[in-house]
Amino acid sequence: MTSPRKTLGWVVAAVGAAMVVTAIYCAFHPGLTSTELGQISGAEVVLMAVTVLPWLTVFAHKAARRFAPGETGSGTWTMLAWTSHLLGAGQIIGYLPSVLELGPIEAIMVIAGQLMPATFRVFLCIALYRMCRAYRETGLDFRMRGLDYVLSVAVGVVAIVLIVFRDTLFLYWSVNADFGTTAHSAMLGAQTFNFLLYPAVFFLSLTMFRYSVQMGGGLVARAWGGVALYGLLQPLHAFFIALGYDTLGPNLSIYFDNFIVLCAFSALAFGPVFQVEASRLKHDRHGNVG
Repeated sequence: MTSPRKTLGWVVAAVGAAMVVTAIYCAFHPGLTSTELGQISGAEVVLMAVTVLPWLTVFAHKAARRFAPGETGSGTWTMLAWTSHLLGAGQIIGYLPSVLELGPIEAIMVIAGQLMPATFRVFLCIALYRMCRAYRETGLDFRMRGLDYVLSVAVGVVAIVLIVFRDTLFLYWSVNADFGTTAHSAMLGAQTFNFLLYPAVFFLSLTMFRYSVQMGGGLVARAWGGVALYGLLQPLHAFFIALGYDTLGPNLSIYFDNFIVLCAFSALAFGPVFQVEASRLKHDRHGNVG
């Protein structure tokens, strides 16, 4: 295991351990209010965004430089590197209002916290499509299974469920923030845009995940498998919130859902780390041969 991968593993483990300790603390302090629990839940997401997602940005840039200019890998990793700023900043901006009192700007921040990650997911779809097409053009016999199409249709149904439960998801994303009528409508529109993206993100992620599995356990397969896993976990995260947040409130996030978010962010961050490691090994082999 390389040093960057080991270090990132320790970072993820430390964040996960802190979340477990927080969950235990909340369990033994049943008197915490919903507002306080919302602050804790939001702080966990901000912590993940600050400690885990920067690895995606830094190593996606490094991965892009490992390819020759004009190669698909170079353009794809560069795209993910630059748009990852939107994902990280969107998580911080979107969840800070649940942690701090920020006044009238809170509603705008929460809406931006929807639109910025959604923009990242649009570019993620483009990146996954480009890589899937590149793999097909190699002539390798990658195949989807019948179950994959069933699951993709199921996520389409999930998107409809999310739209139906958009008011519950509004409560989740707008914890402790004040919304006027116009801002409320804008927020629901931003949420719906996100939900409609989920089937496309899931299908392309599942396609890439299937391809990475069929490639074997190599580092490149793990790289794109990690990126794809993020896309597979995103609809799951929103689905659990839609079904359980109305009754369980922030407890759902603290005891369960934020761990899904950590897994999604970690998988995404490990992707380019594996790609850089694969490029280094290839360079070392060629150097030894020479």
